[in-house]
Amino acid sequence: MMRLSTLRTATAKPLRMETLQGKTMTFRKFKGNSKSSGDENLWLITMTDLMSLLLVCFVMFFIITRNKEKALEKAAAQMTLKTAQSEEKAVHAEAGALKHSESKLSNTVQTVVNSQESEQSKAASQTLNAVIKELNLEKNMTAELKNREVMLTIRDSVMFEPSKAEILQQSASMLDSVAEIIKKYPSLTVEIDGHTDNVPIKNSRYPSNWELSTARATSVLRYFTNVHLIEAARFYVKGSGAERPVVSNDTAEHKALNRRVEIRLRDLRS
Repeated sequence: MMRLSTLRTATAKPLRMETLQGKTMTFRKFKGNSKSSGDENLWLITMTDLMSLLLVCFVMFFIITRNKEKALEKAAAQMTLKTAQSEEKAVHAEAGALKHSESKLSNTVQTVVNSQESEQSKAASQTLNAVIKELNLEKNMTAELKNREVMLTIRDSVMFEPSKAEILQQSASMLDSVAEIIKKYPSLTVEIDGHTDNVPIKNSRYPSNWELSTARATSVLRYFTNVHLIEAARFYVKGSGAERPVVSNDTAEHKALNRRVEIRLRDLRS
């Protein structure tokens, strides 16, 4: 019995040692597994850092790209503005050149027209002087050319009785010649101006020299428009009374010179 117990004790001791060694091996194994798990988690940290870095790079790339787009948009807007300004300057320059050309052309046309009108006035003056000479009216009628205006002066004694405004029959041929010249040059307007001397007139029909001078000018107008059917729109009529004498009213001869009817053939644009 003693031997069996001792055997059992001797047998039991190695078992305890194996158990202890087993525990030691288990602990070492566990420790080895724990270290391996820590190494395995390192790649997760590296991956997280890499993803963060990529995110930062993406944000920076987005910001840089956006700034470049804004800079390009701003440059395009400035280029468009400069182009528009250049085109506007070109349009203004072209308009100025066109306006200058039009003005130059207008001046040229006006010069030609004035030249033609001057030629017409000169021709009318020559014709009137020829008529005056032909009718032997040099003492009572004159025609002169001044600044493209032909002024025909007729003494009142040729056309009117004293203090009256009815045209004498004897002056019809003279007025007919003047009417033909007026019709020959339709571009010229006609102004008829009556004048008297400074001797006052006072009767029931003409209370002053103003009324008499105006009535005489109107009688000449009616002769041209009623007898020769010249367009009335071409005429201007006025009476100046004794206010615009050509000489002093100091003698009978001078007073006769102041009693007159003036017929002006002119261009209103001159």
